[in-house]
Order: sequence, then C-alpha cells, then structure tokens
Amino acid sequence: MFKIPAHPDDVVTFTIVICRANARVRLWVMPLPNGLERLVIDETGKDEATAQLSPSLPPGEYLLRWSILTPSEKWQTRTELSVAGTTRFRWRKQAGSDNPVKGGTLLLVVA
Repeated sequence: MFKIPAHPDDVVTFTIVICRANARVRLWVMPLPNGLERLVIDETGKDEATAQLSPSLPPGEYLLRWSILTPSEKWQTRTELSVAGTTRFRWRKQAGSDNPVKGGTLLLVVA
C-alpha cells in the first residue's frame, strides 16, 4: 500500500478523472486504527471528482479507499493525491491493463 506523508496544515486534495465512460465515483476516508469511515465523494456521470481532505484532518493515519463503478468496457482513470500543491501519488488505469480493478487504497499519514 502506498503511504503518503502530510503535515497538519498542508492542503491535501484527492482527484479522480474518468475517461471514455460514465461512472459512479466514491471515496471513503477512515481514521486508523478503528475510526468510522466517512464518505467524502459520491459522484455519478462527471468526468472529474475532487475533494479537499485537509487541513481539516488532525494528526494520525487515514485509510483512503475509492471505487469506480461503470458498465463501460473501455474505461480509463487517473487518480491523484496532492499535498501542498505537489502531486505525491498518481495512478493511471484502464480496462485492458494488467490490474483492471476499478478502485484502490492509500494510507495518508498526517504528522
């Protein structure tokens, strides 16, 4: 799992871009080790979904989990997490890739 560090006062932004498909995009954020999941993004039919996650997160570890639901056979996605204006994570996927799972997870460490 990818582990992304951030300072408490950093602006952390999560973005998913959908190409060639109509999709439902959802993002959950869960404080670890035993916090409650919070649905942050729930969008349908948009090319892009974005959420600013911090500076509102207190120090700690957070599991970011997202899913992309689409009936399209020819989809493409780009998922990014930026910290203080710098892209720290980017993942491009497509239907024909070696890992066509429509979703993913990240660990965000605010310290």
